[in-house]
Amino acid sequence: QPDLGLHRPPEMSNERRIPPANCDEVLVAGTLTILDGFGRTITSRPLRRADLIHERDDLRQLRVFHLGDQFGKQHIVSSLRSAKFGSTPRFQDESSWCTQTFCSKYQARGTTYFQMVQAGPREKLHFDPHDPTACAAIVTCGGICPGLNSVIR
Repeated sequence: QPDLGLHRPPEMSNERRIPPANCDEVLVAGTLTILDGFGRTITSRPLRRADLIHERDDLRQLRVFHLGDQFGKQHIVSSLRSAKFGSTPRFQDESSWCTQTFCSKYQARGTTYFQMVQAGPREKLHFDPHDPTACAAIVTCGGICPGLNSVIR
């Protein structure tokens, strides 16, 4: 079997810990707006990490492997850009992260939250969808996700 170079480079970890130090000072994307009972703005300021999670909580970003890192960058415009959907498609970009936790009860030592790259269409593609040599396969396990098998058919 040929080596396609899809292995993870040894210097890359699969997660990056975001340090909790100076939690109140770490700004995140967005604005915190506090309204009164009539919908009028009382105060508005940049959103801070402490507004979202407690300082004892742990926030980690799970890194993903990018094809462009191994094979060079390709900038093929997605065919969704010109598709007629009735509205403009919402593309995900490098800063599209979602945060989840895998916790079922309160933990006194804090909760670990994981940030993952959000799934969805990208504006720039690595492979040309019109190239017959660019193939993709979706492999599922029926017992794990039977609904997905129905969708693919």
